[in-house]
Amino acid sequence: NVTPTHVKSKLGKPQKGATGATGAKGAKGVASGPNNVAMPPQLVAAQAEALASQLASSAASAQALAFYRIPLFLLPIYQAAAVQYGVPWQILAAINEIETDYGSDQSVSTAGAVGWMQFEPSTWNGYGVDALNAGYADPYNPVDAIFAAARYLRAAGATADLRGAILAYNHSNEYADSVLLRAKLI
Repeated sequence: NVTPTHVKSKLGKPQKGATGATGAKGAKGVASGPNNVAMPPQLVAAQAEALASQLASSAASAQALAFYRIPLFLLPIYQAAAVQYGVPWQILAAINEIETDYGSDQSVSTAGAVGWMQFEPSTWNGYGVDALNAGYADPYNPVDAIFAAARYLRAAGATADLRGAILAYNHSNEYADSVLLRAKLI
């Protein structure tokens, strides 16, 4: 497990100007900012309710997300982190489900891992993200934690070897298999 602590610094702030599709409504109902540049995470998070209502109007989307129990407010966060760091959002959702059941069980693990994505304090110190510009990176904030997980996975080589990056996150082959299967099903 990767574990975070409450870090009072702006570790690993997402770079502005990353390309991708999040933010205001764009082509085919996909969210995108001006020039297809990802909007800041705080704006994406603020649009979660609008996205949830859009998804709810699509019976297939709502049914699929309900089946996999993904809380709708998390979807734009996963997608924004995916755009920022180049890690598939389904991988982030699968890890979040395994680690804390989408935030419903944030107990400290036996390894000392904490927060939404279960970071160990030393790893959080290196990869924690203050995605909402709160002045500190918070492992108990879903936006910070999901962006930190995406940052960690990218640094672990997710763009070239996704399975290897997942194994860096948790050194278990069964864990990696579970993440990849859940992501594929999503």
